Amino acid sequence: MKIKSVAFIGAGNMGAPMARRTQEAGFDLIVCDRDDRVLEAFKKDGARVTLDASECSTADVIILLLANDNQIMEVLLGDDGLINTIPAGHAPIICIMSTTLPGTLNSIKDGFSSSGANILDAPISGGIVGAQNGTLTVMLGGDEYAAKQVEPVLRTFSNRTFFCGQLGAGEVVKIINN
Repeated sequence: MKIKSVAFIGAGNMGAPMARRTQEAGFDLIVCDRDDRVLEAFKKDGARVTLDASECSTADVIILLLANDNQIMEVLLGDDGLINTIPAGHAPIICIMSTTLPGTLNSIKDGFSSSGANILDAPISGGIVGAQNGTLTVMLGGDEYAAKQVEPVLRTFSNRTFFCGQLGAGEVVKIINN
């Protein structure tokens, strides 16, 4: 799959500079955030913006940078979640870049098992300055083929990407790293 479009759900202190670098690299960008000021800034730069995460379901890669597991579960598996809005036959790569509990990842994996979507846990290290400079470290867990496919996107904001193994392995490595 040639990745053309990337959606960021959560464009706060970390997500905004990551999304900007992704757009500057030439990917079509969709930004979903609750802050109208964030959306207005991205809209001025030509990104598609939305308050509704379900409008991100058509992107080739969907990156989640949310505050907690409850928000992640709601965005992915809630009544209006991506699980219910991804078009038939579309198989996006969903990168959960927030630090997440193993039980949450298992619930997501189970929920998406028949959808065709690939779920990766992809926690990051390097802080806001790393996001701005494109020097984040990404620790990936999940399907290795999906991890290789998403690398061109990750390289826009990361200079170190490590494939760690099965879904959840990225989270384990991040915890050990911290």
